[in-house]
Amino acid sequence: LGSLNSWTLRATLNGSIPEITTESADDTPLGIPDNNATGIVSSIPVSAAGSVNSMTVEVNISHTYIGDLLVRLECPDGNLVTLHNKSGGSANDIHQTYPVSECNGQSQAGSWKLRVSDHAGLDIGSLDGWTIRIQ
Repeated sequence: LGSLNSWTLRATLNGSIPEITTESADDTPLGIPDNNATGIVSSIPVSAAGSVNSMTVEVNISHTYIGDLLVRLECPDGNLVTLHNKSGGSANDIHQTYPVSECNGQSQAGSWKLRVSDHAGLDIGSLDGWTIRIQ
């Protein structure tokens, strides 16, 4: 028999530690109009300088039929990235973090937008919040 009394990890970094910018929407929650392809837009302004090396988008949506929903991220340069495309059928809610590589290399400064639209009738929901993490 034995026991582990302690352990240590030592790491040596080669190069600089990348900065991480984390921003959350302050205009949520927003109701998602039922059966409305225009949907809603929530914005996160980022003022930090630097280029996107990698990023994730955390999305929190309450909805009773996620198969109705189209969720897209609009990068500051206008590029649209589809995060969720009317999949999941009758499942409830989207609480997911999406890796996004389509915006790599561009400036992180600007207005990041989340566009959410509902493409069928009967089920309703809301964008409860979303967060971007940029390295």
